[in-house]
This record gives sequence, structure tokens and C-alpha cells, in this order.
Amino acid sequence: MVFDTFPLPVLIGGALVDSIAPCVIGVLILLMTVLSRLKDRKKLLVSGLFYIGGVYLTYILFGIALLKIFELSREIVFFASNLYIAMGGAIMFFGLLEMKDVFWYGRGFSLSIPARFISYIEKYVKK
Repeated sequence: MVFDTFPLPVLIGGALVDSIAPCVIGVLILLMTVLSRLKDRKKLLVSGLFYIGGVYLTYILFGIALLKIFELSREIVFFASNLYIAMGGAIMFFGLLEMKDVFWYGRGFSLSIPARFISYIEKYVKK
């Protein structure tokens, strides 16, 4: 099984590092802003717990699926080496794309939310 070959301290360390991801913190701030309008503390608590549970469930399911894919890919050496090269290339591409936004924000392709959706999101949040 996946957990037999993957040390628990590595899983816990990875989870701790990932827990400070800017995108998760940004969504949490947005959720807190929206939920701050709720007067019922019980609904606020339940909504927050559902968010935490949803993030946890998503990460654990995707993590297990990725570990299974890597475990299966080890058996097919050609596939494994190409998979690692493709994933490394994709990660480097997206990292460089994010670095581009630091110096030339708004120019060219970006991973940010398109401007045409921002007004829709603002209207939805204000409701």
C-alpha cells in the first residue's frame, strides 16, 4: 500500500508546508469575509468546519491518487521517467509564469482570475 512506502513524517511535513499555501489562505480570507455577515455563530462555525473538511478531503484524495499513480508508474520505467520529466516541465513553466507576473503584471497570459469575472465575483460576494 502507499502508506507503507511513504514515511509518516514526510506526509506530516508536506501537509504543514502546504497549509501555508497563499491560494488556500486567500480563499479562507474570502470565506471569512463572506461569513462575517452571518449573525448566527453556529452557522459560521458549521460553514468553517465544512471548508476545512472540504480542503482536507480534497488534499487527501488527490494526494492518495497521485501516490498511487507514482507507485504504478514505477513498474513501467519508460512511463515513469517521461511522467517525471513532463511534471517537472509543467511545474517549471507555471513557476516562471508566476514569476513573470511579479515583474510584468497584466502583460500576456497569467494564472490570475480574468478581469471579466472580477465584477461578477464582487456582485456575488456583496449579496
